[in-house]
Amino acid sequence: EYNELMQSESSMDNFVIEFNRLPYSSKKITPIKKRGNFLINKDEIKLVKSYAGNDDLRPAMKLINVQDNYAVSTNYHTLIGLYEKSLTNDEKNYDVIDGKVIENNSINVFPKWKQIIPLPYQLPNRIKIDTILFSDYLSKIFEYNLLNPYTNIVELRIDNKFVKEYNAKFLKDTIDYFIKLGYKNVFLNYNDGIAKATLFTTNEESVDVLNIKQDFAILMPTIRSDYNKMYIDLVNSDKYKKGGIMENNISSFDKMLQ
Repeated sequence: EYNELMQSESSMDNFVIEFNRLPYSSKKITPIKKRGNFLINKDEIKLVKSYAGNDDLRPAMKLINVQDNYAVSTNYHTLIGLYEKSLTNDEKNYDVIDGKVIENNSINVFPKWKQIIPLPYQLPNRIKIDTILFSDYLSKIFEYNLLNPYTNIVELRIDNKFVKEYNAKFLKDTIDYFIKLGYKNVFLNYNDGIAKATLFTTNEESVDVLNIKQDFAILMPTIRSDYNKMYIDLVNSDKYKKGGIMENNISSFDKMLQ
């Protein structure tokens, strides 16, 4: 039915897909089984390591940086921070070998990640996101090949007002990180500036991850593009005040312009 709809409506500039009715085969993301004791917790080690880089020309990116109760890794697209009281305040770098963390301070050029975290006053806007629902929507975008293959951009809007544009894969990777940590909701904190970093936080009261410790992630948006793209309309602010997200009966997904 979807393919028939695409063929019959391909001449239209814009049309709405009742996306929640489309089946998809993506596997359910399973949260890690336990939290705590990062240095010996294989589930947490594997999770944090999965967001590290794999470029031999950038060996520091392959490490996990630990300081100020955070274990941090980055692949240059997403930077994730796992908070744990048991972690040291002193800075140390770790390799992961055979699932175990091994201290490695021979490479002391891990990115100064604390310097790139936006300060609270720089993030005046906040959206509460249902992680599982959001991840499912992004999975369907991939499964039905709705993205422009040259840009892979998805645009977020609220009441048809532009919020940000992201590489859809990196956005899904970021949301999935929080699902793996067991979060049903996460907060997207952003500035209206197009190129400003987006900070995802888990504390309902505070966005200040340097002082109010919490699991977090940073994702850079793409430069705004006029190319064909999908957009997700997050409907209206009243839904968010109640903790809701993305209702399909209004205009949740619009097909990118043909």
